[in-house]
Amino acid sequence: MAENKKEELLKRFGSKLEEVEGLLDFLASQSHYIEDVKVMPKKQSAAYVLDKHWWSSGSGGIGMASIVGVYRDGQIDSRSYTYRDQYNPRKDDWSLYYKKVKIVKVTSEIISILAINRDGDKDDMTFYLEAKSKPETKRPRISQKEKETFESHVKSEMKRISDAYQHNHPLFTRQTQINEHIIAHELKIAAFVLFEQIDTDRCTLEGSGWLGDQYRNSIWVIKNKEQAIQLFEDHAYTKQRGCDIRGLRIFEGKIFATNWEGKDLILKILNKTKNK
Repeated sequence: MAENKKEELLKRFGSKLEEVEGLLDFLASQSHYIEDVKVMPKKQSAAYVLDKHWWSSGSGGIGMASIVGVYRDGQIDSRSYTYRDQYNPRKDDWSLYYKKVKIVKVTSEIISILAINRDGDKDDMTFYLEAKSKPETKRPRISQKEKETFESHVKSEMKRISDAYQHNHPLFTRQTQINEHIIAHELKIAAFVLFEQIDTDRCTLEGSGWLGDQYRNSIWVIKNKEQAIQLFEDHAYTKQRGCDIRGLRIFEGKIFATNWEGKDLILKILNKTKNK
């Protein structure tokens, strides 16, 4: 899927995306629609606009925002501009619906751009993102055997955690399971989302209770031959609140995901882990 997305991005925005190191991988890892990208290969810099939508399982509508950001040397900085309010249409501001970007100036400390909205109006924005010098490093190659060995370890760890968190309650309607996982073979890092039903106030299987069934979703990471550790969890204690986690991505030593409200989660992968 990631390779297909890279091909689509190259068709839309051109081969210059590959001239800025790491940019194509970063863009392909995004779960939101990419409106526009501009690159400056000589400065190893880029500017982009994402269109972000989120929704609620309760009474809210669909919220929409433009994410305007810059990329340099594997670093990112971005700003979110909500143009459609999730709950109150009077708060909508469609002048913040940005469709295009243009790089104006790049120095060793800043990237200045123009963000252009759907009506063609332009807003000046300056991001403070210093260039960093980094030694030449080659990504380690991994053999097919190493790949298969790591995949087997990941599969074993996911099963171990899933089995350990089975609750077997007679009134639970859903079983613990792995909802999603991702493997970065060359980094020997994997991540997965564990879903659990953790409680209920129903009295019978046919009933619904006052609060309803209660759930938990958690993000776990596996490094090399280590055991999985939990990095994050979210809960749905009432019928009105969700806790879904989706869109796992691994990039630059971090795990990215999207929560039930459409908000981004960014989790740093620890250098040293403790066994669970």
